[in-house]
Amino acid sequence: MSLPQIDPDTELVAKLQKGDERAFRAIWDMYHGRLIQFAYRYMRSYDMAADVVQQVFFMLWRERESLAPQTTLVRHLYGSVRFRALRDLRHARVVRSYEAAVGAQYESDVPVAWNAGESTVVHDELVQAVNTALGNMTPRVREIFLLHREDGLTAAQIAAVLEIKLQVVYNQLSKALKVLAEATSDIRKA
Repeated sequence: MSLPQIDPDTELVAKLQKGDERAFRAIWDMYHGRLIQFAYRYMRSYDMAADVVQQVFFMLWRERESLAPQTTLVRHLYGSVRFRALRDLRHARVVRSYEAAVGAQYESDVPVAWNAGESTVVHDELVQAVNTALGNMTPRVREIFLLHREDGLTAAQIAAVLEIKLQVVYNQLSKALKVLAEATSDIRKA
């Protein structure tokens, strides 16, 4: 018989929920450095790891009143950092993949004149358009699209993992591609 796990940070969490900035600072001081090291394992960049941890702490403060982690504060923080790091990495892969596909399309076009500055502007516009398009997708459409593009799952595998019908997967992928096509159509025409 195992004893119930007691969170040593319970008092800090209770104070944090009431808006106690000192409790937040104490949590920051205890976990910030360790969480950056943890995030670095995923991100392989200290700057990106620090950004992930900062976002997690921002969310912790913003949602402090409704904070009710099912496990300990430590597990909540580490789980949040892991989730956000993996999500950010997946998003970066989608952007790179889409950039490569669009870049291949531009390479196949007959160039009228090459201008490095214009190329950079177009690239930045495409990245912004893809990011905006991904942000505008419903969570379900985005999840299915990322599982397909980033994780390389087939439609049948996605249907099995999410326990949904195969046709739903096809419909959601079609919606995602339509959103991306609409978001980038003006840039691709230019």
